[in-house]
Amino acid sequence: MFSFLKNRKSLQQNSLIFNIEPTFRCNLKCPTCPRNSTEGGRFDMAPAVFSRICEELGCAQSLDLTGWGEPLLHPDITSMIRKVKKRGLPVSMTSNGTLLSENMTSELIDAGLDKLAVSVDGVTPETYEPIRKGAVYSEVCKNIKAAVSLVHRKSSPLEISLAFTIQKQNLSDLELIVPWMKEHGVEILHLKHLNVLSSHFDWQNSLLSNALDSEADSSQLRKAEADIIKIREEIGKAGFSLNFFSQLPMDERLLKQNCLAAPLNSVYFSYDGMVSPCCHLGHKVSRFFHNTCYAPDHFITGNIMQASLQNIWDSPDYRRFRSEFQQGPRPAHCETC
Repeated sequence: MFSFLKNRKSLQQNSLIFNIEPTFRCNLKCPTCPRNSTEGGRFDMAPAVFSRICEELGCAQSLDLTGWGEPLLHPDITSMIRKVKKRGLPVSMTSNGTLLSENMTSELIDAGLDKLAVSVDGVTPETYEPIRKGAVYSEVCKNIKAAVSLVHRKSSPLEISLAFTIQKQNLSDLELIVPWMKEHGVEILHLKHLNVLSSHFDWQNSLLSNALDSEADSSQLRKAEADIIKIREEIGKAGFSLNFFSQLPMDERLLKQNCLAAPLNSVYFSYDGMVSPCCHLGHKVSRFFHNTCYAPDHFITGNIMQASLQNIWDSPDYRRFRSEFQQGPRPAHCETC
């Protein structure tokens, strides 16, 4: 029963992806964001916490500065990038693009950021603005075009990509994604279904409700899947790249192999130094699945300010989680994702 506790192995050099949450603050109020159901403050990662994490960078193969807040709100975000780049590690980030001014883009380029994904869950203003509450579609598009242009002018290797989360509100925009990419000079697409559900609204808006409810109308889901296949074809013809992080076709099996968080080879640091397997378990939030609301919960395996990453990684709860994720049954904490 407890065989997973045996044979303790040390973390290997450059073995983990470090996912770091620079801030829990955000300037938008997106309806499906799990932040809406969480408890606690809205804070930036303190310099001491980030410095402590950097002491563990020997275990990192790459680092992503994305959490539940907007990373560009952190006043020291470019300094954080520079500190990691001095260690020779690739650094990526996902942003909502609202703060991506020319000056900010220039600072990110000069700091050495390798990859920047911009979340644009709608490629028309009518679709985008109800999803990204507080953002103006035209301004974000202008920021992206200017950022791509600046990358070219500076001959920078910074990779700018589009992140698009599929939900019922934006299904009509799927067929417009590749033309939008051509217009904005973006050549990489990250595509996934809305699969982190905190409320009844999320459940109804996600195509998971169509796939997992035998009585639901499947036509909407099948049309979306046909559009995804078409996107794949158009992406290939255009010479662009696609990273699709969900099942196709989607059915009643929720395959853990499609988990974007990849908790077997990554670790998540919340803004306060708490460590968890992924961003969805790093904060206490409610879950909604199959018309059932689950009480707010999280799965914290330690605090980097109080223990080494090796000791946290080897804690019984963390090892049990990884064993169940890899061998089954699926960890209880993952059942609603």
